Amino acid sequence: MVVDKDLISFDEWLLPGANGVGALIAFIFIIAISALMGVAVSYLISAMRNGPVEGFYRMAQVIVNSVPDFLFISPRRVIAMARLAVQESIRRKILIVFGLFVLLLLFAGWFLDTRSDHPARLYLSFVLTSTNYLILIMALFISTFSLPNDIKARTIYTVVTKPVRPSEIVLGRVAGFAIVCSLMLGLMCLVSYVFVRRGLSHTHTVEMAEVQEETRGKAPDGSDLVFLVGETSFDDHHRHTFEIKPDGEGVTDIQAGHWHTVRKVGESIEVGPPIGDLQARVPVYGKIRFHNRSGTIGEGISVGQEWSYRKYIEGGTLAAAVWTFEDVTPERFPDGLPIELTLRVFRTHKGDMTRSVLGTIHVQNPDASARIRRSAPINFTSKEFQTDEELIPRQLSAIGADGSTVQEIDLFDDLTSDGRIEIWVRCAERAQYFGMAQGDVYLKATEKSFFLNFVRGYGGIWLQMLVVVSFGVMFSTFLSGPIAMLETLSVIVLGFCTQFVTGVFAGVYAANDTLVRLFGTVPGQPDEIKGGGPVESLIRLFTQKNLTVDLDISSVAMNLIRWVDLGLMCLMWFATKILPDFRQFDTSSHVAYGFNISSNLMGQNTLTTFGFVLVLAIVGYYFLKTREIAA
Repeated sequence: MVVDKDLISFDEWLLPGANGVGALIAFIFIIAISALMGVAVSYLISAMRNGPVEGFYRMAQVIVNSVPDFLFISPRRVIAMARLAVQESIRRKILIVFGLFVLLLLFAGWFLDTRSDHPARLYLSFVLTSTNYLILIMALFISTFSLPNDIKARTIYTVVTKPVRPSEIVLGRVAGFAIVCSLMLGLMCLVSYVFVRRGLSHTHTVEMAEVQEETRGKAPDGSDLVFLVGETSFDDHHRHTFEIKPDGEGVTDIQAGHWHTVRKVGESIEVGPPIGDLQARVPVYGKIRFHNRSGTIGEGISVGQEWSYRKYIEGGTLAAAVWTFEDVTPERFPDGLPIELTLRVFRTHKGDMTRSVLGTIHVQNPDASARIRRSAPINFTSKEFQTDEELIPRQLSAIGADGSTVQEIDLFDDLTSDGRIEIWVRCAERAQYFGMAQGDVYLKATEKSFFLNFVRGYGGIWLQMLVVVSFGVMFSTFLSGPIAMLETLSVIVLGFCTQFVTGVFAGVYAANDTLVRLFGTVPGQPDEIKGGGPVESLIRLFTQKNLTVDLDISSVAMNLIRWVDLGLMCLMWFATKILPDFRQFDTSSHVAYGFNISSNLMGQNTLTTFGFVLVLAIVGYYFLKTREIAA
């Protein structure tokens, strides 16, 4: 899993600080601007229908009359509206969606490639992604067609002629559809968990005739220390090597992202179930800085790869990547520092591509005045495209200020300063490079329950569903069913493509020389996406010109196209700022890659979701209030 942005706490995210204005201030600002724009558009429409004075009076009357509608909402009537929405959804046979999901799992059991290097990651990604799409599609259809069909069939007349407020109708619809989708999502969660567990469950056998004995030293009583080594059977497309200690306990090596316990019982060897494939690790991230080949602070090296997420350090030099960690105490890490690395290797010459590249790790005290600054280097070999686990023990050798080696120092007593510690990583081989980013090295603090983390992953899908239901109900208050569905679908697509739209906007802006000369580049933008906006892209599509080739048109026409594209992309960029970013709610990668979904992230996503629900319910109320649906 790639951690390509800084992880901040809930307080830092919500309130103004060093990370920006804060989500609360941004929310209030966007709501204020949107409300002013809504009032202005409403007045223009009302003025065109009724005249300037009468239009203002009618608009003001709607706003004033809405106050008691919000203050005196009846929970009983909201529950009654929700019950009607649930009954209507059942009549529409939404259980077909669950049957389709079960059928999908049955076929997936045949076609998922269990020979993958990480079968658990494959299984989890599949069930979470398929559930996400099915739930969003179901929420899209039931939320957008319900109210327009009631209005078309005039069954809504029976409701609005009773003492039911428009706000209660909107809230009841949102609650009812959310209940239906939540029940469906809960069933999918349980079935998916059983499917993953059964799909990954396996064991191995050991043939005693193939087990060898190895004598490794003497016990205190003078007897030989005999270890048993061998290989397991080839099951589930892989086998393990194992080692059993003289006490009869042992473990296998790691294959396909898991390992097994091994025990000698009598004259046979028992292999336990897989361990380590379904995890919920709690990572502790630090801040990264780079040192160049001379040992001074630098920026890291670009090796020409298109994705600039990782920077590289040169091997065989003083270049290093340094992570500074906070709150490192013996209470949190009693056995030492468990480090997990996800590094990339860039080779400048051919050779044995399967051979790992040698690297070193050492721990350093951030305090420059400390008597002992750093430990002796610990060698490791790179493991590409998988997580490498290393343990820095509490007792280790260290290098003093004079360069001499000091034996047996304590990691926490001698190399930490106010809970801060530095981890230095270097590449030891010349002409080779290590690529790394801030999230590529972290401390493994503890292990959480995988089942609870799995449920949290489905909680992210539930939040997305709630947002889709709110948009669907809001659009259905003033649009027909098919149009409301298309509008809601546009929100979903744009929400999943936020980063792409922002990149295209940055590319269109950078291509406009006039704006760049006047205002400079836009700070904080992602990598630019070349090829222009909608108009230029359409021309390139028909003329079969790639993204880097200039179009064979006049400069006047090219400038006109770019200004039109800039206007269109400004609208889309603004839409991405007020519409939900569905990638933010997607926590499936956390579950699939074995990382615990933090409470900070869940809190941010939950508060964001309910902010959208509140605003969309108010907007839907005003649309329904101004629509003549009662005789």
